[in-house]
Amino acid sequence: MESAIESDEQKSLDTKFSHEGAKSSAQSGVVVYILDLPSNINDNIRLANLIQSRMEKSLQITPIMIKCYSKLNAGFIYVHDNQIKNRLVDEIKQLALDPIEGTSLISFRDKIEIISYIVIDKTNEKKNVILPKADEILKRWIQINHGERTSSCDQVNIQFPNIYRIVSTSFDDSIAVMSNPDFLINKLLAHVYVGAQCRYFEDLPKSITKDQLEMAICDLLGIKILPPFSLHIELNKQTSNACIIAADTARQCATRDVLYLDGKSILIKDNLAFRLLLYPLNEVHDNNDILNQKIFDGQAKIIEQRRDKLILEISNKEVYDECLRFGVLRIGTKPILIIENYIPLHDPEELEIDADVWYDSEMIHYKPDIMQFIANLDHPIFRYKWNADAWLQQFQKAKSSNFTTDAHSDLSSDQTRHLLQMTVMLNTIGAIRKKVYLINDQQIKLNLDSKLKTIV
Repeated sequence: MESAIESDEQKSLDTKFSHEGAKSSAQSGVVVYILDLPSNINDNIRLANLIQSRMEKSLQITPIMIKCYSKLNAGFIYVHDNQIKNRLVDEIKQLALDPIEGTSLISFRDKIEIISYIVIDKTNEKKNVILPKADEILKRWIQINHGERTSSCDQVNIQFPNIYRIVSTSFDDSIAVMSNPDFLINKLLAHVYVGAQCRYFEDLPKSITKDQLEMAICDLLGIKILPPFSLHIELNKQTSNACIIAADTARQCATRDVLYLDGKSILIKDNLAFRLLLYPLNEVHDNNDILNQKIFDGQAKIIEQRRDKLILEISNKEVYDECLRFGVLRIGTKPILIIENYIPLHDPEELEIDADVWYDSEMIHYKPDIMQFIANLDHPIFRYKWNADAWLQQFQKAKSSNFTTDAHSDLSSDQTRHLLQMTVMLNTIGAIRKKVYLINDQQIKLNLDSKLKTIV
């Protein structure tokens, strides 16, 4: 029954549920926008009736008309005059649809902002695909919807460059997108998740897959299968972080705090951690002295120190933004420290030697000779983390009788094996220089005799 109602409503989105059409039918009424509609009610008529009932019983206000769009997470009301509108927007502000629990709070606003997320499909694209900039996405959005420049667009996070957050101030634009959520930009396929929520997972297991995350989210919501295009999962293997875009039914997971994965709890976060990189440290700098500086306002903790670099995590976004705005830290007469945004993707010590980082992208461009690297000991290969499984997979592939991939098309099996052997030697040199190596994510220090010399 519910699906039949939604189907009928979907067919009439451009007419019966049009904002402009509703405006004419409401005649002299004054519009008030509704935000934060509950994600567990998909029946728009039922939702409108519930809001009307609560307004009449709790506020003694009888609206002229209510229209809800559960997929947009928004709607609008027409009331009789500006006095009622001002009371809703300025005084009441919110209304609990569940008066007993005080939950399902909807908000009354005088302006509408509908947040959607645009995801560029990279599945069948080359690794070095050039993604459009945020202003290109916005220009294309306006072109498609024939709208005015009343929207904004930005990239959600540098770790997920193919996902954009767009804010629209037009109901009609958002409704139009619902009926046709796909478009091309720069020959790349983009899909719009209208009225969606964005959340993050951090520090996931290295072996995690998108399918495992989706199954865990289904378990969280108590359903077996999610509707198509209600959830997008973008997994960043290098940083062990994930971004989820939840629309429609899946939007309920954005209201939860924890996801359970193989019996372990993983926090569902609104933002990725705010981290800063401070450098160059020297012997006169004291870590505790740095943390106690006024600019950090007690909101900083040390994540890791690497030689002359210090990585801090900031628990307050305002403090984080303020640090980046100044960009430097001076402590008395000590040398100035540079403050930058810490991005794991730009830090070789956060990256593993795998197909994406090395084997299929960089290694194939070199000759199997370590001497070409010895002249430049700052090369990232000396700082990458070792991944034994990834190396073994590449070595087994090179031994295979049908060895041929796009990446290795110009290399023979023997050449590839020699390059893989060279990679082992380069990583060994890097471990000796750092005096540390990793086994199963555990750091092992090397006690090297200072009198020993390495001859290459």
